[in-house]
Amino acid sequence: MGYEQGKKALKHNTMRLHPASLRPIRAFYQEIVSIFNTQPALLMESQMQSLIMEDFLPLLINTFGRNAQKKPRTLKPFRRYSLVKKAEEISKSYKDQPLTLQKLCDELGTSSSALSCGFQEVFGISPMAYIKIQRLNGVRCALMNPNSNTKTVMEVAQEWGFPNAAYFVKHYQEMFGESPLKTLRKSNI
Repeated sequence: MGYEQGKKALKHNTMRLHPASLRPIRAFYQEIVSIFNTQPALLMESQMQSLIMEDFLPLLINTFGRNAQKKPRTLKPFRRYSLVKKAEEISKSYKDQPLTLQKLCDELGTSSSALSCGFQEVFGISPMAYIKIQRLNGVRCALMNPNSNTKTVMEVAQEWGFPNAAYFVKHYQEMFGESPLKTLRKSNI
């Protein structure tokens, strides 16, 4: 067998195991080592050797057999990353307007499931939850660093695409644990 053929054979006959799947084998091994450290003469007894083999072989077969039956999963990390980046850019261009998932998908020319899967892969949350968090953070930054143009909390909220005061205040308080008015007042002190 040539080098390349041997390399291919090894590649196809290897198994990737998560360290957690080896815990039962490791625990069994530690138990055996502890017994033999305290009573080394037991290692020479054939009855003890067969007992170990009777316990260890099924454990070994279960650990490796379970993993051999699973189809190897190839991960493609962040395969929808570029779609998510484009969605972020579009959401920023709609900063001061309400934005729906359908409108975002239409702008991107993609399906809501593809976009949702992409956001789930990259951020672990839905696209609309991500956009809401970004906007709430934008409002908070504007309230914490008010300039001479900052008049009211609702004007700032509307600049970040929150036309509904009750919706905005509810989600702001959930996220930051204080009212937006309190944030504004703290920044003026």
